Amino acid sequence: MGVALHQYLYTNLVPDDREIIEICDQCINVNLRRTELPQLLRSELFISPQPSLTVLQQAYASRKEICATTLVNSFDGLEAEYLHYLEESTGKPVWGIANPLRRPQHGIDNELECICWLDTWKQNSVLYVLFGSQTFLSKEQTKALVKGIAASKQSFIWMIKDPVGSNVNSCDFLPEGFIKEMEDGGLVIHGWVPQLQILLYPSTTFFMTHCGWNSALESMSVGVPMVVWPMVFDQFINAKLVTEQLGIGLQICEGFDAIASTDIVENIVKATMTTEIGEDLRLQALKIKESINEASCKLCCIGGFVSYILNL
Repeated sequence: MGVALHQYLYTNLVPDDREIIEICDQCINVNLRRTELPQLLRSELFISPQPSLTVLQQAYASRKEICATTLVNSFDGLEAEYLHYLEESTGKPVWGIANPLRRPQHGIDNELECICWLDTWKQNSVLYVLFGSQTFLSKEQTKALVKGIAASKQSFIWMIKDPVGSNVNSCDFLPEGFIKEMEDGGLVIHGWVPQLQILLYPSTTFFMTHCGWNSALESMSVGVPMVVWPMVFDQFINAKLVTEQLGIGLQICEGFDAIASTDIVENIVKATMTTEIGEDLRLQALKIKESINEASCKLCCIGGFVSYILNL
């Protein structure tokens, strides 16, 4: 979806005076709010409209003209209409080359602290919280999220990272005594965790994420629905795909500087973990997983791509 919408936005005139950008072309029909536009386009359209945008569009057009084909990190079973749109609008073949995730080659490491902890919980009972490798919550954002998750009284595993190259310890942003207070129902890990193993574990039921594409693909590939908070780059469009197009997630907040409402976090976590809403999202996520796996033999087609290039 992201690549297809970029293709449209870089090759069509987009009104700079509308709150909602209507994208309707061939097989795609999407409405984007200003806040959901790619950041580069958002700043070009609404801060310094011309001529910078024209230069960007000309550069994109020249690159598109000289390329032979397009490789997309996605699946036909997931985004068939968007891959088709790319082929129709560029007049060149498009290859979805994402690989469905499998169980780790050596299985799940049951000696890891997080896996041992997950093993103590029943199926579909734990919320996994992680905001990627380049997104870091501020003290105010962390506290608001903590209050909402704690108020939901649902079990969780939360991986917290420190900003790269800083002396900040992000665990200092947690309320005093929080880790001790929540140890019966939550696990906070400061540093790296094996994300795929956690997502594959039976007790993991939802993934709270910034909706970076790699994290979203991993979650979809293993059938885990999401609670999303898009912050930068393509995450806004990814979140729209997850919540509105595929129906496998709910959104709690958006924006790098936004602070999530404690009440919204509490209510959404409760809804996903304890009500039919969550069950419906899980069932839909499993359908998406199956559509990905069924199409994988057709889409993991590096060999076909190589043959196409060699025959040019």
